[in-house]
Amino acid sequence: MKRALALLTGIMICASVARGGDVKVKAVMTTGPNDEPTTTFATDTPKIMAVLKITGAQDGDKLRGVWIADDVGDAAPAKTKIDETTTTVQGDANRGTFSVTKPTKGWPAGKYHLDIYANDELGTTVRFTIEAMEKAEKRDAAEKAEKTAEKTAKKTKKESEESADDDEYTFTVRNHNVQRITKLLASEDGENYIKFDVGKDGIDVGETMKLKWDKSTNKSGCKWYIKAVYADKSVGEAVKFDFCEEDLVIDF
Repeated sequence: MKRALALLTGIMICASVARGGDVKVKAVMTTGPNDEPTTTFATDTPKIMAVLKITGAQDGDKLRGVWIADDVGDAAPAKTKIDETTTTVQGDANRGTFSVTKPTKGWPAGKYHLDIYANDELGTTVRFTIEAMEKAEKRDAAEKAEKTAEKTAKKTKKESEESADDDEYTFTVRNHNVQRITKLLASEDGENYIKFDVGKDGIDVGETMKLKWDKSTNKSGCKWYIKAVYADKSVGEAVKFDFCEEDLVIDF
């Protein structure tokens, strides 16, 4: 087993801390220094690597990794020790790695773990799994499908929002007053009013006009106050309407 497997590096997503006196080691396990952390590998993984972040170490401190095959079926007895590696800290180094390349016949599928010692004190145990190719391929396909679904959902949401931004909201105004309406004033809070364009001729007595909201208001609320300004410059009382209501008609 020792010849067949060589040195395994456990992989962990969360940080594990190994204490050896004042030495602390965080181990992030991956297939390469620029790859994502993972706890699961395929049997044909070229290299398994443990990236270490070391704090509190002094020149001469020892770090040791012991690799165990917990359950690999008929490939080896349970809890078989695969290999171990010891490294000596030099100077004030705060980084290090343990790594191993794939055996000629690939990694036996099963469960493994890595024990990390700092100055011979066991600090942490990292568990990881080697999956058979078929299972690994199915998992990778499922992960890819999930990412594709997430990407599609985000795209659909964005398109939906953009479509909403392009919607046109309209309402109808009927002037039953004795004066021509020269402008309309609209406010979402009832305090700050903006001018609503009704054209230079306004809305004459007895006239009905269909008006359209500017698209810049599409993301605002539905309920707005609106009031009319008449030809004699008098201003009517503000009335609150729900402009999301279909076929809304406002009588002045």
